[in-house]
Amino acid sequence: MKYSSKTDMINQIKEIFSQREKFKVININGEFLSGKTSAVQELITDIDFINQYNVYSYVNDWVKYNYIFDITSDFFENSNLQHPEFTFEESKYFVKSFFDTLGTLNISNKELFNEINEYLLIENKEGLNDLLKDKIQSTIKNDLKRNLILNYFEISIECLVADLLNNFFPLNNQIQSLSDYLLSREPIKILLIFDDAQLIPDKINRWFELFFDYMTSKKLGDLLLYDYKGNDTQIKLGEFFTIDLLYISRDKALEIKGHDIRTERLTLIYNKNSDVVNSYKELLPDINLNELPILGIPALAEVYLQLEEEKSNSTIIHAVNHLLKYIPTEYQRLFIFISIFEEFTLQDVNLFDEIKLDESEFLVIISNVEFITKSTYGYIYKDNAKKLLLAVYQLIFDEIDTKELITISNSLKNDFNHFSYSEFELIRELAYFNNFDKSFIQENYFNNDKSINQFLEKRVDYFNKEKSFYSLKKEYTKILMNYNLVRDKFDIDTKKNNIEELNKKYKFEIEKRNKVLQEDVINVGNEIKELIKEKEKMEVDSDELGKKSIFLSNELNHINNKLKPFIHQNSKRKSKINFVALIVSVAIIFNSDRIAEFIFNKSSDFDIVILLTFILLIILYGNGLLRYFRVKFKSEELHALKQSKSNKEKEYERITNELEILNADIRAKDSKIEDLKRHIERMNKQVFENKHKLEKSFIH
Repeated sequence: MKYSSKTDMINQIKEIFSQREKFKVININGEFLSGKTSAVQELITDIDFINQYNVYSYVNDWVKYNYIFDITSDFFENSNLQHPEFTFEESKYFVKSFFDTLGTLNISNKELFNEINEYLLIENKEGLNDLLKDKIQSTIKNDLKRNLILNYFEISIECLVADLLNNFFPLNNQIQSLSDYLLSREPIKILLIFDDAQLIPDKINRWFELFFDYMTSKKLGDLLLYDYKGNDTQIKLGEFFTIDLLYISRDKALEIKGHDIRTERLTLIYNKNSDVVNSYKELLPDINLNELPILGIPALAEVYLQLEEEKSNSTIIHAVNHLLKYIPTEYQRLFIFISIFEEFTLQDVNLFDEIKLDESEFLVIISNVEFITKSTYGYIYKDNAKKLLLAVYQLIFDEIDTKELITISNSLKNDFNHFSYSEFELIRELAYFNNFDKSFIQENYFNNDKSINQFLEKRVDYFNKEKSFYSLKKEYTKILMNYNLVRDKFDIDTKKNNIEELNKKYKFEIEKRNKVLQEDVINVGNEIKELIKEKEKMEVDSDELGKKSIFLSNELNHINNKLKPFIHQNSKRKSKINFVALIVSVAIIFNSDRIAEFIFNKSSDFDIVILLTFILLIILYGNGLLRYFRVKFKSEELHALKQSKSNKEKEYERITNELEILNADIRAKDSKIEDLKRHIERMNKQVFENKHKLEKSFIH
């Protein structure tokens, strides 16, 4: 339901809280300066209303809390407690145990302490994961301390419940039955008021849900810490309490579901024609309010009533105090400045002379601000907020060249809207360079950040490239340097000086490389000369060995010619003939009678047969016998020829091997000389390229 009257909304709150449900949650929403907080403050000043509660608490400064125990200790500081001597006894004990446990871990196991502490901090959204749970169970041996960490949320609730029960139901040994005792007492009636709930972390909202779950479903016998063994273990904790909760924020709501829980949502809006608004207008006669959203008028009027001097310097702080209350103080001026843009990104935010935001900080702030929404290429203000902030901007910051900033912003959107923030930061930094050697600046300017290499490959269309040198195209350089002149106006000289020093360092290194290269050229040239000398000497040796090889070859031919008479020619053919002759001679001997009879017509003349056989053998074997006796008589000459041939062949083989090795060495020398010549060519080429690099300047 929506209300333009605070009185009507207050009456509705009272009506809802008077209903029969034991647990009631009312969410109060409304834009900045709609009067939510003042309505609640008016409500709690109603004595009759507030006195119906045993306990009431008003909490609004959420940023001061680090742990759940920090919050619960403040819940009842404004309460009308009947037995203050029992207040927070359980909570104090477990708070002490809790911090003792953390303190011990901080000494014994720093790493685990950091993990547990990070999990316990309210601002951390992460829950207790299985890995951390296993570490806690294996490391913390004390059952109480281990359970205190593992069941942190549950124990904080049980401590709170125990302290409240002790306060309002101080039990003693005479009480035999809680149920009987409960019938004689009224439930504890609690009013909780949580203002500025826009700042409440998600972890606290989860705690609220668990708290109401305890109230509606948990029984005395279900408690983790309190071993209650009476007959009434099945009594639900909710039987002891009635709780009313006011949850106040601009647009957040606490949706609690469960048995006997009622949740409502009320919205407070401005009545633009109310007497209050008109009275505010009368207080601001010198300001044109036609475009100023009505929600900003009370804040401006309050400033003009309070200020006598330095009106322009103070107005900004008061006029937008409520609108920007969820933005850190040091960044509030930034969010006034950027009202000049129809659409803005972090690049636009960082155009102003304020504390510079990094991407993670920016996204956290944006996520907590309800008057900023996502747009196509960035973010935009909701209409009312933009009008208010722009009106205040125009009143106070007239020294800023708004047109220039808008022009720069629009030019960025045209050419760099598809860049991520990290990519944009890289390219705007590279805009300071006229030229740059990729490897050198990666190592010496960007501290070996590998992303620069990936970025240049990805955004190649934005650069001119000549071997290892890159230069940002002129049309992009102009846009980015206009941006840098505003963004870095206090640092721009330092940046240029750093690049100039970098350029000097680069030139020094290039000259140093050239000197080394030129020395190498001389050294390699000298090495080539030495190799040529060695090669020429080897070629002379090769010629000498070649001549010796030819001489030995001739001598071997001469020896072979001398050996020819001692060598049986056609040995295979002669051996066949000799074999045939042997067969024939044997046949003749065994048939000598017939042969004699055939020749002489007599077979008995044995002498003739013998003579015939002898003549035949001489014919068959005489040549061989003569050769045999000739070799036999010249054996010494044959041995000398063979020995000489063997020696000459060994010498010839040795010289041939030496010649092959020597020629191989000559070829290797030739190859090495050619390689060194090519190396000199490469070095001379590199020297030339380096001289060309020296002509380039990193500075515009």
